Amino acid sequence: AMGRKPHKKSELPRAASPALVEPESALVKTLVEIRNNRLDAALVEVEKVLASYPNFRLANLIKGDLLLARSRPLRELGEAPNAPRDRVEDLRDEARVRLARYQRERPTDRVPKFLVQLNPEQKHALIVDTRESTLYVYENRNGEPHYVADYYVTIGKNGVDKFKEGDKKTPLGVYHVTDNLPRSKLADLYGSGAYPISYPNEFDKREGRGGKGIWLHGVPTDTYSRPPRASDGCVALTNEDLDVIAYLEALGRRLIDASKSGQDFEFFLVRDS
Repeated sequence: AMGRKPHKKSELPRAASPALVEPESALVKTLVEIRNNRLDAALVEVEKVLASYPNFRLANLIKGDLLLARSRPLRELGEAPNAPRDRVEDLRDEARVRLARYQRERPTDRVPKFLVQLNPEQKHALIVDTRESTLYVYENRNGEPHYVADYYVTIGKNGVDKFKEGDKKTPLGVYHVTDNLPRSKLADLYGSGAYPISYPNEFDKREGRGGKGIWLHGVPTDTYSRPPRASDGCVALTNEDLDVIAYLEALGRRLIDASKSGQDFEFFLVRDS
């Protein structure tokens, strides 16, 4: 297990305006203030988030609870009357995951055991830790991987270890990105873009694993993020974070050629680190 050093946000360029707050750290500050029973301070923090990201559902849920707490004690998230229980539980899971992510030490001086060396043409590796709901970005520096940034992600509704079409699970394995689908060619569900990956690979086929259509993609425009387990097997990021990843090596413009001639982006889906 990693330590509890605060999350250090990436130095990669952000798609959003500099005036916007960093949502995860501000949301975690809100949760910490609630834990310390400083509800007025918590309300100030969550309103900062919503001023920049009004479609952040978890932040809206927390604000509703804080307003409700003015008339009765706040015992847990999602106490508003008539709130759908299944959706509330999903948002509670997101709150737990984001708080854990914020407290986790970043692997700035460590490399995953399966990512020892990269080929020169592989500029970056994207590693999804499904237990942590986190995508890590590593940069290839003279063959050695170096940590760059990490992002909250959503995986399949039924967890991992995909085996067949329709099981709503995210596969585990090593893949590469095979295409670039812009927003103009996608339904709103996929957000700002989608990057299909090479599932099933040859190993998957030998194991008898099937299914198709596993993508790295964004989220619908009516929400900032999705709960930790909410996709049909794909890996989903916020549109803002997906746009930052697309910036790496001009992913959106060069991806097809790179995947044919060297698979510029290696994509690792793992159960845990």
